[in-house]
Amino acid sequence: MPSSKPTPEQAYAFEKHFSITPFLEAQQRALRATLDLQSQALARASRMSSTCADFIRMRLEEDRKALVEGSGCRTPQEALTLSTAFMETAVKQYGEEFASLTRLCIESLHDTVQAVPELAPVPAMDAPKLSVPARAA
Repeated sequence: MPSSKPTPEQAYAFEKHFSITPFLEAQQRALRATLDLQSQALARASRMSSTCADFIRMRLEEDRKALVEGSGCRTPQEALTLSTAFMETAVKQYGEEFASLTRLCIESLHDTVQAVPELAPVPAMDAPKLSVPARAA
């Protein structure tokens, strides 16, 4: 058996017919889109964490104020009035925060769904046509 070493031109002659360039370009596009999506996701997570931390800080301050005010109550009626106002405020603020976080989640989901086709484009497909044979009488 002769052991002749092929020239580079002979070794890579198949590339004329089977180029990997389109595959590499598609992979590069998908990688760029994935990196963009990850960057956006980290920014959204940071924004959500910051929003939560700000809310917790504000609520802890509200709790501290309520404790200070509660320590000055002289009658059960004062305590009841204070606790009722505290609970009404807390329920309102927690509801607003929940709505705000829900909006952030929906925006994030919408942006992610918009980016997915760029990562993995889905070819358009026609609905399959089903033919049902006529029933024999």
